[in-house]
Amino acid sequence: MAQKIKLDTTTIANKRKASKQSAFYKVEDVMEMLECSKAKAYMVIKILNTELTMKGKLTTNGRISKKYFDERYYN
Repeated sequence: MAQKIKLDTTTIANKRKASKQSAFYKVEDVMEMLECSKAKAYMVIKILNTELTMKGKLTTNGRISKKYFDERYYN
């Protein structure tokens, strides 16, 4: 199971404002929020997308639902 990481809420708020029109975070968004490499961001997205797939949801490679990402990392 993926480990939860506590992040700065100011960074989150700024990122949400910048990408309001999309319901998904791209790998670059995850890299910025988690302050990690591209490879690590892809791994996080893959893990979360696998969890969603196991719940019967459709996913897209390289993108993660903002709602699910926020739920897993910030709650």
